[in-house]
Amino acid sequence: MLDETGFVSLALAAYGIEPKVEVVGVEPGEAEIVRAAAAARQADATILFLYDAHLYRSNRALLDALQEATPSLGVVLMRDPWDAEYLAPGVVGVTTYGWRRCQLDAALTRLRRGEVVDRRAREVLHRDEADEDRGGEHRDQQDAARSHGLNCHGAGGER
Repeated sequence: MLDETGFVSLALAAYGIEPKVEVVGVEPGEAEIVRAAAAARQADATILFLYDAHLYRSNRALLDALQEATPSLGVVLMRDPWDAEYLAPGVVGVTTYGWRRCQLDAALTRLRRGEVVDRRAREVLHRDEADEDRGGEHRDQQDAARSHGLNCHGAGGER
């Protein structure tokens, strides 16, 4: 097994970020969800590695709690790309289709790059006509992400 705390800390250190990592179980209990939400309230931004909110009610509860707790949330959809339908407006999601290290590294890179773009043009980034408004740049970014086994989501599904 991978040391989750060490992995995330090392991966984000390259960006000058010193994260406070909260690890919960694949099916988190109420106490773990409350602890994660409390930590998210104290953070400038939160990244959630979500296993499957359709299959596990506890994963949906965790996602909902974090969406209420933090104004800046990025979600790595690890197993079910359809979980994107549960993302609230303004939440950015990246689908990894698995949990291999290379997939998680790519997802973290994608979320970090998207943080700056999302803050500057959140509304444009997630509109269906974003390709027209941004001269195809958004489509090019999506194609590049898909070539790395990733799909990017705005609120409400794949774009």
